[in-house]
Amino acid sequence: MFKDFMLRIFSITGRINRITFLAYLSLCSVPFIVCVLLELYLTEYMATTNLPYVGLIPPTLFYLLLVGPLVRRSHDMDYNGWLAMLVFVPIFNLTFLVTPGTAYSNNYGDVPPPSSRPIKILAFLYFLWPIVGIWALTRIT
Repeated sequence: MFKDFMLRIFSITGRINRITFLAYLSLCSVPFIVCVLLELYLTEYMATTNLPYVGLIPPTLFYLLLVGPLVRRSHDMDYNGWLAMLVFVPIFNLTFLVTPGTAYSNNYGDVPPPSSRPIKILAFLYFLWPIVGIWALTRIT
């Protein structure tokens, strides 16, 4: 189950439930946090070079990694994959976390299977990333 989870990160077919979506958010947050911390660490160096758009790398990487899970989460709610564009609208992006999926088979596939224990643990880690980020910021500055 977990191996299938890792292999399907870029897939846009099928459905995923809210817990699996949180696990993907957690997994995609790791490169984002690493890029932001590296960027904070290299701020003085980047100020002396002419690299004005380096700050766009972390969010771009984060959203590119989330395209597949966002589309599959919108399929779970029985909406078209283009609903994933709502992630850029501040309030509407919460619909992916709050709205339950359909309890029956829909146009996009069968009901997703229940999340396994490793996926639930990874989903729980999503709520720990802000704490880790704040701790790391206090160590850098």
